[in-house]
Amino acid sequence: MVPHWIASTSTDDLPHSRESMIDAWHNGSNDRFAIVAERWGPGRGSQSMGYYDERQLPFYWDLARKFTLADRYFQPMFGPTIPNRLFSFAGTNAGLESNVIVLSNFDGLTVFDQLAAKGISWRYYHEPSSFHAPLPLYFKTLASNRAALSQFVPLNRLFSDLQVGNVAQVTYVDPADSSSISEHPAQNVSLGESWTRDLISLIMSSEVWSTTAIFLTWDESGGYYDHVAPPQVDSLGFGFRVPMIVISPYAKRGAIDHDVMDHTSILKFIGLNWGLAMLTSRESQANDLLSAFTVTRYTDAEPRSPLFSIVIATHDRPSKLRALLESIRASQTPNLAMVVVVDDSNPFQDLTHEFADLRLKHVHLEERVFQSRARNVGWQGCPSPFVYFIDDDNVVARTTLEEPLRILVENPRLGAVMPAVLYKARPEVVWVYGTPLKPDGWGHTLIGRNKPRAPALENRFLPTDALPNAFIVRRSAIEELGGFDERFVMSGSADFAIRLKRAGWGVSAYTGVFTLHDVEPPGRIGYWASHRGVDPERVFQDVRDWFILMRTLHPDNGWFLVRATRHALGFMAPNALSYLLRGGSKGRESLVQLVRAYVSSMRTDKEH
Repeated sequence: MVPHWIASTSTDDLPHSRESMIDAWHNGSNDRFAIVAERWGPGRGSQSMGYYDERQLPFYWDLARKFTLADRYFQPMFGPTIPNRLFSFAGTNAGLESNVIVLSNFDGLTVFDQLAAKGISWRYYHEPSSFHAPLPLYFKTLASNRAALSQFVPLNRLFSDLQVGNVAQVTYVDPADSSSISEHPAQNVSLGESWTRDLISLIMSSEVWSTTAIFLTWDESGGYYDHVAPPQVDSLGFGFRVPMIVISPYAKRGAIDHDVMDHTSILKFIGLNWGLAMLTSRESQANDLLSAFTVTRYTDAEPRSPLFSIVIATHDRPSKLRALLESIRASQTPNLAMVVVVDDSNPFQDLTHEFADLRLKHVHLEERVFQSRARNVGWQGCPSPFVYFIDDDNVVARTTLEEPLRILVENPRLGAVMPAVLYKARPEVVWVYGTPLKPDGWGHTLIGRNKPRAPALENRFLPTDALPNAFIVRRSAIEELGGFDERFVMSGSADFAIRLKRAGWGVSAYTGVFTLHDVEPPGRIGYWASHRGVDPERVFQDVRDWFILMRTLHPDNGWFLVRATRHALGFMAPNALSYLLRGGSKGRESLVQLVRAYVSSMRTDKEH
């Protein structure tokens, strides 16, 4: 059996106890990984010989090329997660050789005790675990120290702390093994990478970046094959190699560091930087990671644009969804963190592996939901500071994705930006919804020989009253509003745009970029049905219900009361006769209510 690429983003959990690793090591032969793993279950032997590469983990590859990769960095001992993690802050496993730590109560100091004694700020971000408390709290000196306990902070605070500059001098980040972002089998490694990418990119775009060093590593090797036999420094190990990337404006660029190191090397670096005593003999003997740095600060390692994720709500349109994903792939935007597809189709086709390079998370919902609910599921599943909502019947270009992001970054009180829209079936029409270019409706601006008097369409940054089929939103604005109102089964983004503006956020259109909207032209029942996947009668009922709810929630919004009503009624009018003939009494009643809503809106507009 030979090493091979893993054509997925996860594997089964593999044996990685101390006994299993020593057996796989086989006195330095490293030739029993597959044998040991196969004992756990059929097929795991092959999985143990697999590896991921740039196709699943492009961000890690990018970091390794740009900064310093340590290729002889070993886990401190043969064994599982917890004893190896203890080495990273205590310089010892405290006698623990397994993950059974619940009743432990260790003596000795940790680096956190040392930092506190020196007045150096520190913080330990962690996730709740069903198996154990935050690991440093098993040391008596920390468990009984009220001031120390306040430095153990839930992981979900990390991004908000960074955004407001609440950063300690030394920070440890410790996702739980069972977390979806931990990359521990059987978790999706692409999701973990996306979370790490968001975090590192946020650090790189913050004020602290110029004086920061990030050590990105993994606690142990997980039972996967390695051809390098670890040197044995004592009875515990070293164990097998784990990745280590040093990321900093002062890290050597594109370098590979061949020094032998382990988790105690991080401790030694911290100790040398702040004048701390060595905790253990292991720390004293360790290389200190200084070989990964240079005294020159590299300005080309300056902050990149903050990252965005894409959320796509889809139902039973696999060909259109695939076309959109292919266009995202072709854009090769460097700022994309992940794509979340929320899909309530049955049958369901999982595209996770086919689009692994996009860090695709394909969420299948068993019950039929609608766009607002699907969008909420999507944005809650990605921690990026910006979220791009794109309907599944669009095609995008690189500029479509990056220019609205740039505008949001440069305008901190702007909540959302939409690109202009081109309809594939009517390429002579450019749609710019609810802007001064078309102030009397959601409308459109015509261009081309047939409309020589149409206003010239320039790269313009315009306030708008609507958010249609594609728009990017600041995550903090989404959180402030509590997401999309799930009472809307259609066009919930209209309500969302009004609430954004009411909360003080700007909502704008940018006419310099476009989405290509691959649907039926407006004016046909197929246009609405394509979004709903239902019969025409249901479409009319949904339009009626949408108007009633919008009028109830936003009675003082004059723009909506008339212009949006005309917009939807205009879509319905060409189909009215067909609908009346096919819809029966319910159809006639629904259409009458829609017309009444229109008339009522006209009266209200006159009052305004």
